[in-house]
Order: sequence, then structure tokens, then C-alpha cells
Amino acid sequence: MINFHQLAGLLKQLGVAALYALLGLTVLACCSDNGVISIIWLPAGLALSVLLMGGNRYACGVFLGALVVNVITINAFWMAVAVAVSNTLEALLGALLLKRYDLFNQSSLSTHNYLQLLIAGGIASVIAALLGTATLVFSGFLTGETFLRYLSYWWRGDTLGIALITPMMLVWRRAPDDWLRPNRLIEFIVLIGAAFLAGQMIFMGWMHDAVGDVAKAYWMFLFITWAAVRMGPHALVTILVMTAIQGLFGAQQGTGFFAEDIAKTYLTSYWSFMAILSVTGMTLATYFVARRRAEQTLTASEGYQRAIFNATPDAMLISDKRGIITQVNRQAELMLGYKLGELVGQSIEVLVPEGFRPNHPELHAKYVAAPVARPLGVGRTVQARRKDGSSFDVDISVSPIKTEQGLFFASALRDVTLRKQADAHLRVAAIAFESNEPMVITDADNIILQVNRAFTESTGYTKEEAVGQKINLLKSGRHGAAFYAAMWETIKSTGTWQGEIWDRRKNGEIYPKWLIISVVKGDDGAITHYVGTHIDITERKAAEEQIKQLAFFDPLTQLPNRRLLQERLKHGIDVERRDGKQLALLMLDLDRFKSVNDSLGHLAGDELLQQVAARITARLRDVDMVARLGGDEFIVLLEDIAHPEDAARVAEEIIADLSKPFCVEQGEDIQISASIGISLYPQHGDNPALLMDNADAALYQAKDAGRGCFAYFSEDLTIAARERIALESRLRRAIEQQDLRVFYQPQVDIASGRIIGAEALVRWQDSVEGLIPPIRFIPIAEETGLILVIGEWVLRETCRQGRQWLDAGLPPLTLAVNVSPHQFRRSDICDLVATVLSDTGFPASQLELEITESGLMDNQGNATEILNCLREQGIRLAIDDFGTGYSSLACLKHFPLDLLKIDKSFIDDIPHLQDDMEIASTIIAMGHILGFKVLAEGVETPEQLMFLQEKGCDMYQGYIKSRPVPAEEFAELLRNQQRLVD
Repeated sequence: MINFHQLAGLLKQLGVAALYALLGLTVLACCSDNGVISIIWLPAGLALSVLLMGGNRYACGVFLGALVVNVITINAFWMAVAVAVSNTLEALLGALLLKRYDLFNQSSLSTHNYLQLLIAGGIASVIAALLGTATLVFSGFLTGETFLRYLSYWWRGDTLGIALITPMMLVWRRAPDDWLRPNRLIEFIVLIGAAFLAGQMIFMGWMHDAVGDVAKAYWMFLFITWAAVRMGPHALVTILVMTAIQGLFGAQQGTGFFAEDIAKTYLTSYWSFMAILSVTGMTLATYFVARRRAEQTLTASEGYQRAIFNATPDAMLISDKRGIITQVNRQAELMLGYKLGELVGQSIEVLVPEGFRPNHPELHAKYVAAPVARPLGVGRTVQARRKDGSSFDVDISVSPIKTEQGLFFASALRDVTLRKQADAHLRVAAIAFESNEPMVITDADNIILQVNRAFTESTGYTKEEAVGQKINLLKSGRHGAAFYAAMWETIKSTGTWQGEIWDRRKNGEIYPKWLIISVVKGDDGAITHYVGTHIDITERKAAEEQIKQLAFFDPLTQLPNRRLLQERLKHGIDVERRDGKQLALLMLDLDRFKSVNDSLGHLAGDELLQQVAARITARLRDVDMVARLGGDEFIVLLEDIAHPEDAARVAEEIIADLSKPFCVEQGEDIQISASIGISLYPQHGDNPALLMDNADAALYQAKDAGRGCFAYFSEDLTIAARERIALESRLRRAIEQQDLRVFYQPQVDIASGRIIGAEALVRWQDSVEGLIPPIRFIPIAEETGLILVIGEWVLRETCRQGRQWLDAGLPPLTLAVNVSPHQFRRSDICDLVATVLSDTGFPASQLELEITESGLMDNQGNATEILNCLREQGIRLAIDDFGTGYSSLACLKHFPLDLLKIDKSFIDDIPHLQDDMEIASTIIAMGHILGFKVLAEGVETPEQLMFLQEKGCDMYQGYIKSRPVPAEEFAELLRNQQRLVD
């Protein structure tokens, strides 16, 4: 299948063949006596032009066109093929000879190239003439006696065709540059018109009676000369082709100058005339074209030289051998302070400072006698004088110029004032760069370009090791990304940065330094370099640290002193005030310390104070602070405490730690105690001074109370704190002595009225106070972490009791155990439940764990995973005290829950409070929508029970059925219910 490009190539070949055939048949019809050979064969010039412009691939088109012409004229196919081959070989040989000179790639045709074209065409035409004529003779078309005559005709015809057509196509392949100008276009039209009229009169016999005697062929030389000189090759080749056509038509018609040429010479005179006319015209045309181009080039060159002369940044002057200035550029006038043209005609001495003028004539004469070119930069710097009399430093170059008008000198002056200043600055900068301060220069990409000796001494890197490396070679890793981002942002916005920074030496040592970074920008405003200087401040930092240590720390114990305590306390008050929290200040005084000093000496006393400081510090959190006021007085600052009693607990622990024996170098164990006074913010003061004073007052109360104890500034707080600490101690003993009990409160199905479960509730059976309710000890257990121990014991005891009831034949029921938020958050509740169920044998399906809303939401991230783990064990799950927390329904619906327990606070005022009734009914409806059972806590009246029945509540528990009772009583309730059923 032929593609588009192949089709286009085929059409071009056919176009060449058609054009060749049409032109050939036309020429043979007009200019041939035998219909085969013509004295002018224009297709030869066409074929050569096509191959030169398009390449040898168009030889097929030439051959096809020649074949068509010869088939029509000769009427013998193989003879026509032979003649067509000769025509094609002629074009190929001519193209081969001319392509060596690349004629068709040049902008214009020179005389030399035109002569080459004629020679190559003449040589190529020999091939066609020999082969073609021989073919016609051998085939009998021509007789042997006419061989030489027709050989000559053939050769002359092809040569003339090449001489006319090939230059025309070469010239007209590019349009004239200036013919669109009106005057040039009019002149062209006038010239062509006049040449046409002259040709008609000379060759066609126009106006024969009037001008017949003077209408001579040499008139045409006037027109081709006009065309060659004025219009160039385009007009010339047009006139030549037009003249050739007119001459042929005149000869055919027997009129004009060549009327008898066919009969007498068979157009030999015509051929000679056209050959001479063509060669003469083209030679003139190419000569004048070359001349005009040379003149244009010279003019342009002079313009370029003048432009360069005026555009050079240096001052340029041209003077003759007498020293008279003949030409200057604008830069010289500006540099020397002269107006336009003012320097021309003056002596070069006006530019010589007066102090140097006496010697100038002699120096000038010596140079003129032996002129040598002196380029800029190789001579010494001299001074030049401005018009205003001032002098300035210049570099000068002088070059002799030999012309037809004589010897001239071109001088260039370059103002080097700024360069000398820059050199001076560079020398100063070089000295400064090698100063005692370490310096480094980097490029815009932070690649080190230069370092000085002080830099290598400071960092440990040699110049060879540092240059070419990134500046982060020195990075210590002590500063974060935010520090460097802020530093570079400052450099970008202000062009400089300075501050303290920690870097790393080659040996790995990290050291502080004061760094200054400055930006260097180019003329375009872009950053080109960074310059860094630094001062090693290691010693200064050590001195500052020592001063800080002396100013803010106790030299004996290394604890913060009173000054630092005051600042920290003030800051702590500001923070607690903003966050709405509280802090405690504990003032501590050692009991019997004076006796140690008196008996063992001050060295032993100092050592004792150091050990006391260490014990107190070990007892505190990282956020807390202990300071020494002086002597044996210490201050402890506790920030962000949850309860006032937390301060008392810390005080008790410190007192206990300090009551243990101390061992000093003197080899004796020392027994001391401590008294502590406590003041609280904001209860006892809202500023440092007041809190210190009140802590001091509380300390005296503790000492008055017998020493070795603590006291709050408020007596009530002291009593409450001591009672709370005592209660905590008793609770620990109760756990150890198994004084805790589990009571059970029945859970009743509202529809049937039957007990279907029980909630396990812990009680404390104290030997002194009796039964202690959970409201008194559970908060303490949660604060101290004892709730974990209590919770595990309650779970285990409930499951043990449930298994025992099952073994005794009591009906199966659900036992609900409360899980503290601390248990849910801190212990592995899943593993604990699995272990307890395994140890006790209690069925997992009868165990229900109650989790408060707050406990569930505080551990929301792990809640779903924990609940799913418990559900997989078969355990029922309930939300306790629902409505008092802040659970999200969006989260609630995804939890695997079985039961919602309405908090007692919503039941107490039913039916008296409409709000509580609506809340309770909403919780019941919402629970059922989510697929949960609903249990109401704290039901105590028939009205409350009736309301819950109406709203569809599933279960209840409360005093209306039973208070929480011991296991034996709850078992009896179950037995009584069983007897009623039976």
C-alpha cells in the first residue's frame, strides 16, 4: 500500500516528466528542421536544474519526460529509449560536476560559478550529443554524412539551453530582496517593457519601415548592460529568455534580424548571438552584484567598527604622529569631561597632567620613531588629566596604525581608580580574614570555599579537609529542625543572623560559640556567598554556669537556693492560676541537727545535710523541686497536686525517709527527724512571700505538736489530712487482714418480680468503727492504687460465692461486679477475668461486669478491643450510672454492651420532678433502640416502680426490694423465692 509520502514523490516525478515533455515538444515544433534535433534545447537546462535542486532521485522523471518526447518525435521505441538515456546521462553528469561547488546552496551566483556552470554544461552536453546522434545514425534516421553537422547542432542546442534555463532557475529560486520598493518595481517594469519592444523591432520586424535600418541586434547589449548594472541577475535572465524566444519566433517566421538564418546557417548566427549575449550579460551581472556586495560589506564593516569603537567601555582616541587627536569615542569624552567633538583637533598633551608635560614631547618622539603595540594590562599605570584639571589613574594601551594617509596611533584608556580601591580593600580583607577570629566562606549552596587559620585551629579541620564540604560538617545534632528553620528565615529576610549555637569539632567535642552569618549578594540581588565568623564561648559559658551555680544553687548540697526557689515559685503560681490548679509548699526543718554539729563537728553536719538533700530529692517527682534555705531548713515545692492531702502524703514519706539512720565518715549512725509545715495555693496565699510565711507558721505548729510530724497552715486541713492518711494505713491493714466483705443487692425482673441477679458491693468491716461504707474508702483506694487489689479481690470473691451457690442447688443468676476506671485503664482486665473464672469454676455467662461511662470514655482508644475480648469469653457487659457521664451515642452503639443502668440520681425524684421522668423514659427508649436491656438503680417507692413498669424498663434494684445484704442473707432470699415458686 502506497503511503502519503510515496504518493507525493510519485506526483513530483510525474510533474518533472510532464514539464520536460511539454517544453521539449514545444522547442522541437518551433526550432527543429528534422523534428528531432534543435539548435536550442531548453529541456537540458531544466533537467540539470531539477537534479541540482532536488537531487538525483528526479532522474527517473527526466528519463520519463525525455522518453515521451522521443517516442512522439522518432516513433521508434528502442531508439527513443536510447536517446532518453543520453538526455538523462547528460543531466546526471552535469549535476555530478556542479555539486562539487555546491552552487545551489549559495545565496547568489558569482562570475566564477557561472563560468563553471557553462564548462560543466558544455562537457555534459558532449555525452548527449554523441550518444543521441550516434543512435539516430545507426538506426538509419540520419545519414552518416550528416553525423558531424547534427552532432554540432545537438551539442550547441543543449549548451545554449543550459546557459539560459539553468541560471534562470538558479537566480529565481530566491526572490529579489528590494523589488517590492516602488522605484525598483517601476524600473523593472520599464526595463522589461523597453527590452520587449526592442526585441520585437529587432527580431519580429515591428515598425520595419521606420526603424528597419537601425534595428540591429547589438541594441540588446544596451538592455542587458542596464539590467546587469542596475537590476541584477533576476532582470538579466528574464531579458535573456525573452530575447531567445523572440529571436526563435522571428527566425521561424522569416522576419527581423535572423530572418534568413535558418536557410543559411541553420540558426548558427542565432546560437552565437545568444551565447555571446548570455555570457556577456551574466558576466556583467555577476560582477556588479559581487561589487555591490563588497561595497555593502565594507560599509557594514565600517559601521561595525564605528559601533564597536563607540560601544567599548574604555576611552578610545586616535591621533596622528604629531599627537593631534583625530577621533574619539563617546566614552573618552565622558571619562575626560569634554563635550561632543571638543577633543578632536587638540594635542594629546591636554590629557597629560601638568607635572608630567615637560617630559612628554621627548617620550612621544621616541615612541613615534619606534612604535610598538602596548596592550592594556601589561604597561604601568599612569595618570590622565580631565578637562577640569583633576587627575586619575588609568591603564593605557597604544597601537600603531599604518594607513595610506600616514601613521596613526590608537590609544585606549581604562579608569582603574575603582580597581585600585578594590585591590586595597581586598588587601585589607585578606589581612582581616587571617585575623584571630575563625572565619569561613561558603557558596550559595553552603559548600565551604575558604577558611582561615583560626577556623582550622578552632574546629580541628585542616583547610584541605574543610574546603568542598557542606557547612553542616560542623553540625552537633543538639539543635532541632525548628531552630535551623528560624535561623535561615532570619537570614533570608534580614541578610544576617547572630546567636549562640552548639557545633562539633573534628574530635567529636561539642562546644558553644557565638556565630555571625552574613549574606553576600551579586549585582542581580541573588545570594552568591555566605560569610560566617564565630567566637568560641566555651570558657565564657563555663564562667556563666559557675556564676549561675553560685547565684542560684547552694554550694554545699547543689540544691536550688532561696533566689531560684522564689523565681520557680512565682512561675508555678502563675501557671496554676492560669490552669485553675493548686500547689503546695513544704517547709522542712531537721530536728536535733544542732546536736550533730556540736558533737561531731561541722564536717559531719555538712555531710549529713548532703545526704538529707539526696533522700528528699529521691522521694520527689521530676516536676517537683527541693531547695535549701540555709542551715538545716529545706523547702519542697509540689506543683499540680490533685488534693490537699497529696502534700501530707509526701510529707509523711519524707519524714519516714529522714527518720532512718544516717552514716557519716566519722563512722557513727546518726538518728534525726524532721518537722514540716505546709501551705497551699490558693487556699493559704496567692504570692510567694505569703506562702513562705504561712509554711513557716505551719512548721512551728508541727514543732509545737511534738516534732517529727507535719502541720498545715489550717488546723482543719491538718486534722483532715492526718485522718485521711490514717484511714489509708488502716485500709492497707484491712486488705492484709481480710476485713473486706462483699454484700449483694438483688436485681429484679420488673415483669415477673423475680430476683434474676445481684450486684456485688464491697464493704469494710472495721474492728473499731464497724461497717464502713465504700464512699469513705473507695476514693482513697483509687488515689493510692489500692483499688486494683480491692477490685481483684471482689471479683474473685464474687465468683467463688456464685460457684458455691450453684453447688448448693440455688438457681443460676447473674452476678454483677463493678470495674473501677483504674482497673479498666491500668490492669489487664481480660486476663484477670479469665484467670478468676478458671480458678473458681464460675460460668462466664453468669458474670456481668459494670463499667462506668467515664471509665469507658477515658480509655476510648482501647475500650472496643477490651470489651470485645471480654465478650468473646461469654461475659455480660453493662454501663453503670448511665446519664452522669459524657458518652457519645456514636461510640456507644459500637460497644458490645448488654445492659444500661440508669443512675439513682434520675430515679430519686420520680414522680415529683418532670425532668427526671423525661430523662429516665428517654434512657429506657434509647437503650431499647440500641438493643440493650435497661435496669434502674435506687428504686425505693411503689410510684417509682409503677413509672418504670409503664415505660417498659426491664429490671430494677433498690431498697424497695432489699438493701445490700451479706451472702447468707441473699441466699435466704433466693430460697424463699424458690419456695414460693414451688
